[in-house]
Amino acid sequence: MAETWNDKGVCLGEVVAALRLQVPYLPKDGGNVRISKSSVKQAGLCLAGFFEGFAECEVYLFGNEEMHYLRSALPDARATMLDVFFCHRPLLVVVTDNCELLPELVLAASKYGVAYARAKEPASFVLLKALEFLASKLASLVSLHGELMVIYGEGVLLTGDSGIGKSETAIELIRRGHHLVADDLVDLRRIAHDTLTGAAPSNIRYFVELRGIGIVNVKKMFGNDAVKMSSQIDLVVEMLDVEGQPLAGGSITAGGETTNILGLEIPIVKIPVKNGRNMTTLVEAATMANKQKKAGYDAGVALLHGLKASYGGQG
Repeated sequence: MAETWNDKGVCLGEVVAALRLQVPYLPKDGGNVRISKSSVKQAGLCLAGFFEGFAECEVYLFGNEEMHYLRSALPDARATMLDVFFCHRPLLVVVTDNCELLPELVLAASKYGVAYARAKEPASFVLLKALEFLASKLASLVSLHGELMVIYGEGVLLTGDSGIGKSETAIELIRRGHHLVADDLVDLRRIAHDTLTGAAPSNIRYFVELRGIGIVNVKKMFGNDAVKMSSQIDLVVEMLDVEGQPLAGGSITAGGETTNILGLEIPIVKIPVKNGRNMTTLVEAATMANKQKKAGYDAGVALLHGLKASYGGQG
């Protein structure tokens, strides 16, 4: 596993492009300024003089309410409010709702070298879009060898030793109507306190390497519906090489084991690989079992309860 932490931030120019902003003013080389925090806020409280926690955010929005509040103030008071706000030097201010720029805002932003932009969309839309983009770009990143599939709507990460059959299993799953996200190398990001997502590096997206055959393009071979750009990680399936060894007893629905990825505990199922076993069917079964567990049903627990009831509650 090769791990890389994103501590360099995202270029201001990338944010502008992602949000499709009009940018009347950008300081010299401002497009290369890096935003390092995923927080985005509306500027309302700051205009009222409350700046506690200001440093925790680098992108501020001026929506309809902020602009109405500013327009209702006398020119001198408006200029003072904006001068105090911009002297704290946020990295980017976005005027939303297609509002016209106030002369005092333009003057204060230029005075302190703060980039400002306009958006046609409402503040709520820009806020959500900006938060989603920054959370994705600034999330901690780890690259892991494996296959990421979407099976019955669940993100399933197949892991195991090289040559154990992960890619072959993935192709059979695709043939059964499931979806490929990534083959061989998966970029995993923690984008929220409880959410882990995965995607393929752009240079190998849609490609799968099959031993003895070579590289195949899944999108061209099976169509657009066979691939997805990214997925949340719901389950890890580890394929274990036990050829020549007797299979241990037990059930894929038993246990409750997890594996830690970027600080999140993800359910893991370990499936022995042996000639004569249908790995595709077992992976599908493991996925459905995990999906049922999330919905509150555990077949193993249900069986134990049934057995206890049959024997009068005696073990």
